[in-house]
Amino acid sequence: MIELLKKIYIFIYNSINFFKKRSQKVFYEYEKYNKYFNINGIKYFNFNYFIFSEKKLLKTQTFTKNLKKKYKDVIIIINKKTSDFFSYKLNNKIFKRFTLNNSVNFLKINLKNKNNFRFEVDKEDLVFNPIFSKDKKNKKLVLIFIVDGLGNDFTNLMKNTNNYFGRKNRFVNAWSNGEWTLPSVGNLLSGKYTSNHLCYNQLSYYKSIFNLSNKIEAQTNLKVKNTIFESFKNLNFITGFYSPYLRINPTYGHDRGVDIFKHCIENSVDEILENVRSQLEFFNNHSNFIIAHIFDTHGPTKKYLRLSEQSLSGDKNYNFKSSGDLQNLFPKNMRVRDKYQSVMLENLFRYVDNRLEDFFKYLNKKKFDDYSIILLGDHGTRRIEKNKTNKVLSKMQNNIGFYIKDKKFKFASKRKKTLQVVDIFPSLLSRYSKKNTLRNNGFDGKNILYSSEKTKFPVSESIWGGKYNFFLKTNNYSALFTYSLDNLQKIKEVNYFDYKEKKIDKENIPKKDLSEIKQIFNNFKKSKKIFK
Repeated sequence: MIELLKKIYIFIYNSINFFKKRSQKVFYEYEKYNKYFNINGIKYFNFNYFIFSEKKLLKTQTFTKNLKKKYKDVIIIINKKTSDFFSYKLNNKIFKRFTLNNSVNFLKINLKNKNNFRFEVDKEDLVFNPIFSKDKKNKKLVLIFIVDGLGNDFTNLMKNTNNYFGRKNRFVNAWSNGEWTLPSVGNLLSGKYTSNHLCYNQLSYYKSIFNLSNKIEAQTNLKVKNTIFESFKNLNFITGFYSPYLRINPTYGHDRGVDIFKHCIENSVDEILENVRSQLEFFNNHSNFIIAHIFDTHGPTKKYLRLSEQSLSGDKNYNFKSSGDLQNLFPKNMRVRDKYQSVMLENLFRYVDNRLEDFFKYLNKKKFDDYSIILLGDHGTRRIEKNKTNKVLSKMQNNIGFYIKDKKFKFASKRKKTLQVVDIFPSLLSRYSKKNTLRNNGFDGKNILYSSEKTKFPVSESIWGGKYNFFLKTNNYSALFTYSLDNLQKIKEVNYFDYKEKKIDKENIPKKDLSEIKQIFNNFKKSKKIFK
C-alpha cells in the first residue's frame, strides 16, 4: 500500500513539473525521483546526487588487468543490484567488499605487489571505468573556489581568506565576463567570452513544445572544443565539480570531462567543503583538479537563518530608510540589494569566510608536490545604496574578488594587472601542460597569471531578455553597447559613462577616447559566433 501511494505521489509530482520544464533550472526538481534520465540522447545515472554518464560505463561484465606490480591501487565506482558484496581476485585469490544496493559505492582496492586483478559482475550491476593509480610522487592540486557574488568590494569582509592567500596574492583588477552565474561559469570552463561559448540561456533543453524558434535564443549548452575539465583530465588529473546551484548541471555540458560530478542539494558551504576534502582523501594517490561552487553568499535563499549566521550580525544599531523609489529604477529581473539586504549579505560572506578557515588549515597540513589554489567571485552584487545607474553591467557587478596561491609563483608584482575570468583556463593550462596547447584551443583569454601578457581593458557581456549588451571599461570611461537579438547588425543604443560611472553625453568624450572605444568593440565582434 505504501509503495502504491509513493508511486501515485511521484506521478502527480512529475505531472506538475512537466509544465515547469520551460525553465532549465527545474532539471533537478523534475528528475529528482529518477535514477535514470536522458540528456540530448545520452543516458545518465543519478545515485545520491552523483551524476554519471553512460559513456563512463564499463562495457563488459568481466574485467581483467595485468598489473605487473606497477599500480598502487584501483578505484571501483559501482551500483550493485544483485547482492551486498563486490567480489574480485588479486593474484587469483578471492576477496569481497561490502556494498549498499541502490547507492553509489566508491571502493579503493590496494594493488601493491600484485600481478593481476579480475572481477565479474551481473548484467544488472552498473560499474564505471576503473581508475588506476601508480605510486607517483608528483601529485598536484588545482583547486578553484567560486564564491557566488563575491565582488571586489566584499573582499574586506573575508578576513581568513585574506590571511590564507595573503593580500599580495589578491588581484584588485579582476573582472567577470558575465553578469550572472551561468555565463560566467561558461567563461571559466571554456576560456571564451559568452558570445563564443553561447551557454547563457536559462530556458529549457528539453525537446518539447517549449522549444524556441529563435536559433540564437535556443542555445543552452557549451559550444566549445574542450572544457577546462577535459584538458586537465587529459593531463591525468582526477576531476571533480561540486555545486548546489540548480543550473550547474549536465544539460549545459558542465559535466564534460568531470570524473566526480555531484549536485550538492543543501545550500551549505559545509557540504561543499566536505565533498572537496573527501575527494582529496579518497584520491590521495592522484593529482586532483576540483571546482567547488559556494552558493551561500548568493543571498538568503532560505526561510530561516542559522544561528552561526546570526552570530556575526553584532550589536550595531541600524536605521534603514525606504529605498522603494530607487528599487523602481531597476528591471524586475535585476536583483538589487537594498541597505537591509546588504547588511544580511555581508554576514553571509563573513559566515563563509569562517567556514573556510578550518579548510585552509587542512590544506596547509596537506603535502602536495605542486599546487595552484584560486578563490574568485563569479560576479559581483548590485547594492542600491552604492549604485544609482540602471545598468546590467557595471564595476559593482563585474569587478570581482580574486585570490591565488601557487607553490612556484608569487603575484605581488602582478596584482594590479587586468585579469578576466576567460584568462584562468589558458593560464592554468600553460602552467601545467608541457605542450604549447593554447593556440589549438582558440581561447579568447590569455595566460595573464604566468606570463608577461597583458589585457588593456576588460569587457563583459550580457545576453538576456532579447538583448545583447557589451560593456567596455577603459581608464577614463566606460561604454555600454545594446543590440536586439532580432537584429545583431544594427546597434540599438550606446551609453557612455565617466570613471565614476555617471552617465555622460558622447560630445563630452575626447575624440581619441571615443575612437578607441569603437575600435575595440569592432575588433571584438569580428571573431564572435553570435555575430555570424
